[in-house]
Amino acid sequence: SSVLGIAIKEGVISSENDRVVDYYPEMLDVASGQGPKKGRYAFADNEEITFKQLIGNTSGYMKPAEAPGKVFNYQTFGMNVLTHAVASAYSLYKTANPLQGAGFGTLTEWKIRNPIEGSWSWVYKNFKLHTKARIEVFGYMTVYQMTPRDMARIGWLWLNRGNWNGAQIIPSDWIDKATKVSDEIIANEPLKRHVYGLGFWCNNQGQVWPDLPSVSFAASGAGNQHIWVCPSLDLVVVQSPGTYPSRGVFDSDEQIIDRKEMQGLLGRIAESIE
Repeated sequence: SSVLGIAIKEGVISSENDRVVDYYPEMLDVASGQGPKKGRYAFADNEEITFKQLIGNTSGYMKPAEAPGKVFNYQTFGMNVLTHAVASAYSLYKTANPLQGAGFGTLTEWKIRNPIEGSWSWVYKNFKLHTKARIEVFGYMTVYQMTPRDMARIGWLWLNRGNWNGAQIIPSDWIDKATKVSDEIIANEPLKRHVYGLGFWCNNQGQVWPDLPSVSFAASGAGNQHIWVCPSLDLVVVQSPGTYPSRGVFDSDEQIIDRKEMQGLLGRIAESIE
């Protein structure tokens, strides 16, 4: 999300409402039998998917029953396509040889890690899929290897609306937009699923942590990795338990329950500084 906001500010991508296919046409080169599993492939409606829908997990990419912008469904493969599209716009990713280009991870280092003096590294990872899967198109997931201090550092950057010691690293208006529930989710999903913005879990609808400040938001990753940010309390809380397994996919009922249960701990931390 942060790098997408930077790419738009720099004019490399014109708008979050641009069609992704205009930057990364390879996203459509996944025929039936070449997707991650049976019934998953690129189809005609995918041509209209926007960057906003990929980062907001409403794209329906490779899901024939989901029209772009209509269904909130957290999707790792869609996120991979997003990172490749942004990296391609900077000429850093080529499906012909994914390992040859610098990749989205390196772009993140240039645009965010180095300016805030972070120390994280990254690697590509792929799920174990069948041999015909076009992983060069929708695979090669960028996985960041961060210490809790690095996680807190980027959380502090978000808390300060993208500003780091006077330097505007991420556009402030992008942070403001990304950390509020997407209008597409509000328009098409029931209230209990009004939980996600543009790459962040957002509480402005009171559905993620009902008893915590509505301005709070979080980045959450596999293994119960969380960066919770609360601007009204000037507070960043990091949870990094290691390889602890997550329950269900990110938008499942189990994960929604788990996030709500976090508010007990977060609430006690918040109360201790008020």
